Amino acid sequence: MKVAYYDESLEYAENIRNLMQKYCTLRYDSAEIESFTDKSVFLEKVTLKYYDLILLKAVYADAAETEIAEKIRDFYPSAPIVFLNRINETVIESTFCRPVHFLMNPFQQDSFFQMMNEITKSVLSTNQRIGIKSVDGAFRMIPLSDIIYAEVSGHTITIHLNSGETHEITEPMKKFSQNLTVYPDFIMPHRSYIVNILYISHITSNSVHLKFCTDPVPIAKGKLNAVKEAYKSFYE
Repeated sequence: MKVAYYDESLEYAENIRNLMQKYCTLRYDSAEIESFTDKSVFLEKVTLKYYDLILLKAVYADAAETEIAEKIRDFYPSAPIVFLNRINETVIESTFCRPVHFLMNPFQQDSFFQMMNEITKSVLSTNQRIGIKSVDGAFRMIPLSDIIYAEVSGHTITIHLNSGETHEITEPMKKFSQNLTVYPDFIMPHRSYIVNILYISHITSNSVHLKFCTDPVPIAKGKLNAVKEAYKSFYE
């Protein structure tokens, strides 16, 4: 589990790190936790690297912290975001950040673990998975939300994940795309590409630009309007 935590207090950051490490150890999971006390560094990092969970100190009604909330939710439309502090929930909701949980300081290990159990259960229950057999013969179940995009070259499909990993499978693109496009998250801007709408950064006249990816995905001639409409409809 990749976790990002932002708070100006180093003391709180260390406490969160210890609790998260303990929780993941009990679940036989690995935890990669990064703490940030500088806003600009934090905002830069979360737009370059994918995190499974984002923990923030409470957002109050000042411009600087509203900016943090809005930028994060813009880049992470569905990722779990948790606010930690004594706060007024209506203040946070007014920032359109849509946090999934509030945890009031001071909190104990039991309340933190309970919160994490709820988040984990919610994410796992809504995250569909797809089975793939890689060219190396290994079979894997991949969460659909982990897939940024897939591309075909010859008879090989390369699946790009938000972790930076890639998996290659040998399967007709038509069959693979049919398995994904039944979900509203996925569209085909080009016959050789299928992309997850959640990771679209922006769309130009001839390409789809994706978060965490350097190279854009091409849009086939005549498909621009359909791609724009699918992207717009997904968030309506």
